[in-house]
Amino acid sequence: MNSQGWASGDRMQEEGKVKNEPLGLKIALGGLDLIKAIGAVVIMMMAQVMAIFGVALLGFDLDAYDGTSTFIYTILAIPLLVLYLKLITPRGKPMFMNDKLNTAQIVFVVVMAFGLMGIVTVYLIAANGIAELFESVAGEMEKYSESVDRYSEIAAADIPVFDHILNFIGVCILVPITEELTFRAGVLNVLLKRYHPIAAVLISAFIFGSLHGISIHIGYALIAGFFLGWVYFYTKSIKSTVLMHMLFNLFGSGIQTLLDSGIFGDASAVIDAYSSFSLLLEFALMIPAIVCFFFLRAMYKNSLTINTVARAEATYDPEYKDPFESFVPEENAPSPFAPAKEDKDEMKDEQA
Repeated sequence: MNSQGWASGDRMQEEGKVKNEPLGLKIALGGLDLIKAIGAVVIMMMAQVMAIFGVALLGFDLDAYDGTSTFIYTILAIPLLVLYLKLITPRGKPMFMNDKLNTAQIVFVVVMAFGLMGIVTVYLIAANGIAELFESVAGEMEKYSESVDRYSEIAAADIPVFDHILNFIGVCILVPITEELTFRAGVLNVLLKRYHPIAAVLISAFIFGSLHGISIHIGYALIAGFFLGWVYFYTKSIKSTVLMHMLFNLFGSGIQTLLDSGIFGDASAVIDAYSSFSLLLEFALMIPAIVCFFFLRAMYKNSLTINTVARAEATYDPEYKDPFESFVPEENAPSPFAPAKEDKDEMKDEQA
């Protein structure tokens, strides 16, 4: 049996223990798990604050050295998060689910990453339409546009080349790893031990979305957090959400920001071609992404059935005999209800 099978069996045993716990104990332990989950978020935020203050104390402009700040923050956060997860994980248990992905799962995750970008684009188009009707929404859209455009406050030429590169590495590689360790391995994985999967995914998505600051950004971060949560649950692997998050950041903003930096010279023609291709791919894969999501769900359901059968086979004992199994007495064999020979002799002595 694979590791996923045994993990499923262990989870079934844990669920059985949880069901037998008194209500008061369930509430207390559920609250404790929520505190543990939030602890991971606090560590991530502390690393972020430390990086920002460090860059500022050195006298660097935070707008010009945003890539450096992001790089330092993630380099600090990743080992701290791993250490924290190790501390809160019982001995002998994995810190988070990290099963090997098969080819089908990888393909589904890639398609879902692009489809999710399409869903987010539709969300932003709708938000822009609403912004034309409501001034308050227009103000939020303007804040969002400035937050995702690195060059809204400073010219690309005023940013050091190395900071452009660090920003690309941070946004496309290190930030996804950091956030997945925080929100899927730290928040969702902890909550799944005691909370219903739907509640755990929704709570982790809400925390993930709310920490993205601006209301427009919060909306699509909630959507992304919801899908990432279920992908983690259905694949039983942090690899799947890290891959999905990396692709989302890479094609959603990383490549565009790097091309806009000017380190490759005038890339306006490439940017236009890339934007058109990316938009077409996102919209084309929206429906397939939803289909892939349900395929992942079906694969998860099927794995539960297979693992249950495999677990039963692994514990099968061919020498075991059912005590309630019907039997045919041998010829001239004494009745199982007849008194033993010693009892018969005693009865004769008493009658005599």
